[in-house]
Order: sequence, then C-alpha cells, then structure tokens
Amino acid sequence: MRKWMQNLGLAMAVLVVGGPGAFGQETGPIPAAQLPAPGPAASPAAPDGMRFLYGSGEAAANTRSIWHALVDYVGAHRAERRSVVLSPGTTLAAPRFVPCTGDQPLAVVFDVDETVLLNAGAEYDVARGEPYSGTRWQQWEVYGANKPIATPGAVEALKALRAMGVTVIFNTNRLAIHAAQNSAAIVHAGLGPAVYYPDTAHWRDQTLYLAAGLHYPETAKDPRRAAIASHYCVIAMGGDQLGDFSDLFNPRPTPAPQQRRSLTDASPAIADLWGRGWYTFPNPVYGTALTGTIDQVFPEAVRWPTDPHDGK
Repeated sequence: MRKWMQNLGLAMAVLVVGGPGAFGQETGPIPAAQLPAPGPAASPAAPDGMRFLYGSGEAAANTRSIWHALVDYVGAHRAERRSVVLSPGTTLAAPRFVPCTGDQPLAVVFDVDETVLLNAGAEYDVARGEPYSGTRWQQWEVYGANKPIATPGAVEALKALRAMGVTVIFNTNRLAIHAAQNSAAIVHAGLGPAVYYPDTAHWRDQTLYLAAGLHYPETAKDPRRAAIASHYCVIAMGGDQLGDFSDLFNPRPTPAPQQRRSLTDASPAIADLWGRGWYTFPNPVYGTALTGTIDQVFPEAVRWPTDPHDGK
C-alpha cells in the first residue's frame, strides 16, 4: 500500500511539472518529423495451399521424407531392374510395363515444377489475387531462370542417385522454345545437368525432355516417357501430378474427383507402385488434383448424419 501511494505521488508530480500541453493537446499538432514512421501495411494472408507448400516446415519435412524414401528404394532395388513405365496401349486395370533389357543403363525420371523446383516467384502474382496467365508463366520461364529453388532434399537426392550410377532425366511440360532458359533454371538450382536436344539421336546425353518441341509437338508425356524407356531401364519416377506417371490418369472427358481418385487403385499392380517406384510430391497450389464441388469431394457415404443419434 505504501509503495502504491509513493508511486501515485510521483505520477502526480510528473503531471504538474509537465504543465499545459505536456500531452500535445494545447500546443498544436506535433511536427511530422517528430512522429514515428508508420509501419508497413499488413500483408494479406496467402492462400492456404501456398502457405503450406512454399512457407511451412511441414511441407519441407514431407518433401524430404519422399526424397529419402525414393533414394532408399533405388539403392535397395536397382539390381532388380523393374521398369515402372507403362507400355503404350496398356490399361490401368491390366497394366503392362516396358521391359528392361540387360544392356540398358538405369534411369529415374522426374517432373520439374513443384517436384524438383519450387516456383514461389511465379505464384506470388496469383497469391495477390491476379488470375493465372500463360503469358506470364512463359515470361517466368524466360526471365526467371535464376529464381526457382530446389525442393527440400532434391539436391542431395539427385546427387545420391547419380553416385549410384543412375541417370537423372527431367520430363516436363515447360516449352522447348525456352530450352536454354529451362535448362539454366534446373542447373542454377543445383539439380543439373539438364541437356536438351530436339530429337532422340543424342539420347545418351539428353537429360531434359520438353513439351511442344520438334520431335514431341504435344504436351502429353507418355510419348516422351516411351522414348526414354526405349533407351533406359527406368526404375523410378517422381511428380506432383498423376499425369507425371501416365497420361491414363487424365482421361477425357475428365471424370468426377472420386472416380479419378479410384484410378490410383485401378489394379493391384498400380496400387503397389506408390512409394515403390512411383513417388508423388505435395502440391496443393495448382493442377489436376484441385477439382470438385463440396458434394463431389464429400460423397454422401462419408458425411456425418444430420442427427448423430439417428442410429444410421
């Protein structure tokens, strides 16, 4: 109590000494030069998927876990020489695989964007509310080659695969007309080499396959996968979209979300490949996974009943 009274007396003394205008109320406005500088405007929250993929430790840990599992699998099973590339004309229900011959070198095939590279710079515009633009993306390919960074664990994983004598090949829908810049982006991130030729005559040196090129004018990836598998025994693949493993996962017309989801278990052979030759990397930002209405994503069979006591 005594200490409180002493503090009160000290406070009253300060008020008296301060006199009129001590709080800037009677002497006019404080000069602008004496005001504290305003802080930066609050940044709006990024979309949840972008916060996860580009900003969270959980996504980084998830991605590293996948790379570790992939390298461990290749190290333990490369002697088996089991091809993971589906043969042309096959089906997911009864899949057949391109056979590996005894003299084919081993290879692993990866998508690029959001698999080995993160394109946070390109997604910044979208995060601020601007719609996706194909023109803007091509500008990113051409002028942003020094901006993408490797996904967590990718640099170490690709070095480990190459140290095993396994060739690392990139199969991406980035455009062939920007081959030099796209190769530079991969090399700049520490993931190279990434060597592109417009045909298959230089297959021993080619480690980058691109879309809309002279030899592969389409954006479908199966023709490029078949070309790679004709020269290499492909024992693992990685991507962030199902189409990075087979175009059969993207039938036309596009199936409903749950129907497309079921394709990943279309047969025991397909189901067995996930984590055992095929490796999916997280991408909640864009792509074929992000479709469906509430009713499509949550079919009636999985919904909580309106009355939890109705016994159903």
